[in-house]
Amino acid sequence: MGDEATVPFLLPNGPEVPITLTVTDIEAGNIADLSNFDVPAELNDATPYYVRFSYTNEGDDDLGGYQVAGFVGLDADRSELMPSTTMGGSEPFTACLNPAPSTLTEGASHEGCVLFLVPKDSELVSVGYRGNYRYEEGKDTEANFPIYYNPVLWSSEDAPSKSKGTVVTPAN
Repeated sequence: MGDEATVPFLLPNGPEVPITLTVTDIEAGNIADLSNFDVPAELNDATPYYVRFSYTNEGDDDLGGYQVAGFVGLDADRSELMPSTTMGGSEPFTACLNPAPSTLTEGASHEGCVLFLVPKDSELVSVGYRGNYRYEEGKDTEANFPIYYNPVLWSSEDAPSKSKGTVVTPAN
């Protein structure tokens, strides 16, 4: 944790822009942190993990308006856990924000956070960045976007499991 990696950030319909990405902290929370949200019943005893990161634009293109996404979590068995998304409500989920910067030119930095809900009896042991890819007619996706298939990993004492992403919405 804390190590930098220069990775590609794929702009929609645009080029790959290099960013220097650092996972700065992996913090275990408490499911009570999500008390204002409807968490799926099978995750009522899950542990939220907050993966905090920073990144610097190393390219010529302005990354303003774009969020860094493309994270994946891994448990001790290397099973994948996709990030969870908090949706709706009048207030943002302040425990873990990932706002898009209004502007992010070459050399500028920004911070974000990704939420993982880890089922009971699992723990997040690594977090990876595999970025995004897009299908382009006639191109070999694996050859053109290799980081998607072989993510950069940061390890921790704590971290992921066997779930697809989870969406939690405000409780009524």
